[in-house]
Amino acid sequence: MRRVLSAFVLCAFAFLVPRPAECQLTGQIITSDEPLPDPSGSTAEWVKELKKRHKTTFTKDEGGSWQVHFLAFMKKPAGEKEVNIVFYDITEKKPDQVHYITYNVTPTQKTLKASFRIGPDDPVKADKKYEVRLTRIVGGKEDVLAKVVLNFK
Repeated sequence: MRRVLSAFVLCAFAFLVPRPAECQLTGQIITSDEPLPDPSGSTAEWVKELKKRHKTTFTKDEGGSWQVHFLAFMKKPAGEKEVNIVFYDITEKKPDQVHYITYNVTPTQKTLKASFRIGPDDPVKADKKYEVRLTRIVGGKEDVLAKVVLNFK
């Protein structure tokens, strides 16, 4: 079942990422409760810093929301003008889609750096495990460009 949630997108933008980082992190979404750094210095140092900041368990803030900053490294260019972050509850065996957020991109874009806030009224709930996928729709079907498994506490 598809539902649009009232997630607040704080920022979304594309930037150039050095090729070696794309190769090392292709298909992955790096997530953090703090803003992730832009590329600077050596690629190896930047990738090391991204991995150090990557976390998969998020705790509610004082307002009862989860804030997630992410950097997605797509398997291939977006190919469309929109991509979605889609939340699948995988607490039980069968994945159940509960939420999605749409981002505007360029068709040639291969990374997406953005953040979102999940509030108390949204269907993403505490003590559940979610596979979060960056997807595009091609021919009416979901094409997964990157993914990560997250826990919300």
